[in-house]
Amino acid sequence: MRDDWFKFHDGRGRMRQMVRWMYEDGQETGSMARSERAFLLQAILAEMERGSGLDSHPAVLLTRRYVRDHLAEPISLDGLAKAAGLSKFHFLRLYKAETGRSPMRDVRLIRANYARELILGTDLPLKEIAPKAGLGDEYALSRIFRKLFGGAPGQYRRFRR
Repeated sequence: MRDDWFKFHDGRGRMRQMVRWMYEDGQETGSMARSERAFLLQAILAEMERGSGLDSHPAVLLTRRYVRDHLAEPISLDGLAKAAGLSKFHFLRLYKAETGRSPMRDVRLIRANYARELILGTDLPLKEIAPKAGLGDEYALSRIFRKLFGGAPGQYRRFRR
């Protein structure tokens, strides 16, 4: 683990809330299943990585801002390169070198994280959350959630109080 992971800001209190859920459920004679604790821990680590500011290249920051501003719209590699002000091939190389993943994988992560925020913070049904996050329908949302976070969106919703 990198030392600079611990230099992050939890401005919205999402990590604090997830840690509180783990602590409270752990106090209730182990009511939280081991898989649920692992799921929450994975979410906490993902939130730490997302909020750490490790990727601070201007092209990466511009791209991520563009994605967040256009979540519900179709996003292409050409559109991302244009938003960053670079040629497609230079953009792709630079983005991969700076972040360790492709721009389109980052788009999927940003969309999934936004969907997770909506699941935790609202009572919207999955069929409304998926298009708002640009993830198609609730079935696509569930598939992406399982792949990225290791569990179903409903597991997150159970942690809401």
